[in-house]
Amino acid sequence: MFSVTIVATYESIIKETLIEYAGRFHSKYQSHVEGDFSKMNARISLDNLKAYSIQFGLAPWRDADAPRNATTFHKVLHLDRPIIERRFRKDLAASYGNLFRWRNDYAHERTASTTFGEVYESHRVGQYVIRAFVKAFEQG
Repeated sequence: MFSVTIVATYESIIKETLIEYAGRFHSKYQSHVEGDFSKMNARISLDNLKAYSIQFGLAPWRDADAPRNATTFHKVLHLDRPIIERRFRKDLAASYGNLFRWRNDYAHERTASTTFGEVYESHRVGQYVIRAFVKAFEQG
């Protein structure tokens, strides 16, 4: 159940970040984005977040080791990832992904395939994906 709450919170943060970013450009664009993202339905996987950063036109990441079509979000995540993984000794992408897997297990099958401690530890690491997303959109 805890993973459902965490993912719902992440969805809300992502939605508000996108709406606020759109509002910087025009109120009608903000209304359009608000309507499009009124029900995110867990469309906030790491790949989705990377796609949103491209779709919303974040500044490109121009560097020799930058992937094609990479944005500020990719850069922030790339720079933060080794620090976070060294600090927590856990894979950032796997921890973030586990929260969604456990959420789906509970939401669709009503099974708890994990412990509270595992969910908490994954949240401690996975939250940095959301922090990187918000930071990238604040930078533009």
